[in-house]
Amino acid sequence: MTRLAVFAVVCCLFSWLLCNINPDKCYSWYAGIWHGLFIVPNFVRHIFVHSVLVKAECHTTAYNVFYWIFGVLGFIRDAGALLGVRPRPH
Repeated sequence: MTRLAVFAVVCCLFSWLLCNINPDKCYSWYAGIWHGLFIVPNFVRHIFVHSVLVKAECHTTAYNVFYWIFGVLGFIRDAGALLGVRPRPH
């Protein structure tokens, strides 16, 4: 249980430092990559602070595409880290 709590706090800290979403800014494809990778930590932050955005309100079509691609990859990464899945040594 403490591992989960530490992981959640560290991820939320990184999401706040690296990709906090500004509601007044319009984002392009590059930001979609970052926001997608941190979709889970931003959602956890949104649960506690409702002003935190999970997805930018003003964005391009490319942002939307990259957001969902990297959102799935970020979710898989976070689920694997929580379940203790590690790559096999060769």
